[in-house]
Amino acid sequence: MCAHGLCLGNLQTLPNNALACTTASRSSTKHYVRAGAQSDTQTFSSALFPLQRTNVELTAVAVAKTSEIAKLKLKAFRVKGKQYVVVEYNGSFFCFDGICPHAEGLFAFAQVHGKYLYCSYHQAIFDVLTGKPLPGSPTDIPLKRYDVSVEEDVVYAKVPA
Repeated sequence: MCAHGLCLGNLQTLPNNALACTTASRSSTKHYVRAGAQSDTQTFSSALFPLQRTNVELTAVAVAKTSEIAKLKLKAFRVKGKQYVVVEYNGSFFCFDGICPHAEGLFAFAQVHGKYLYCSYHQAIFDVLTGKPLPGSPTDIPLKRYDVSVEEDVVYAKVPA
């Protein structure tokens, strides 16, 4: 049984080693927990890896003008208290969670060099095309990516509402 009390069923291990509840939660939304977690309790008690819910409604949010992001190669922003970052590479824009999965460093202070996003806290390096950390980074957890569109020189990120 899930120890946190949000779901009514047992845990099931998925092929990617993530854990999933086998029945709907009290909120009637099936949820998943961090890949590699030994139990739902371990994930629930960790501030770094909160439960990731499926079926979350996404909303397009205006982030900035393309020229603003191109200057520094990244733009941090917040929606409903959650941090995000948009990164520019080769004229394309990519949106990720704004907190490093390694040690919760804010990507607002990160640097972009070529196609790599460098976390300034513990030097984790991520490929902006895939969100995956490079070998040797202090984490093996990829960044969560969100869809991005550009309309009339404004960058929009589709993030949870």
